[in-house]
Amino acid sequence: MEVRGFHLDEFQKQGYSVLEGAVAPDVVAAFRSELQPFLDSGPFGRNDFEGYRSKRVYALLAKTPSVAAMVEHPDVLALVDEVLLPN
Repeated sequence: MEVRGFHLDEFQKQGYSVLEGAVAPDVVAAFRSELQPFLDSGPFGRNDFEGYRSKRVYALLAKTPSVAAMVEHPDVLALVDEVLLPN
């Protein structure tokens, strides 16, 4: 698909690609709501890499079920397949 090819090219050149409008606003709102308690109670970064003023939340799929819609998006899966397959 042409859009996926564009995003793959962008990813290979820049290390990221933005899929604008890929997730419905209600999913984004649910994700933010599920994530907020972890941001409120979680520690700040512990070193220069993490940043001393940033918050880190690990294992998002286990903590915020709505993030699955982002991870399982067809364009995200297509990009991952292109980058990781056949391994």
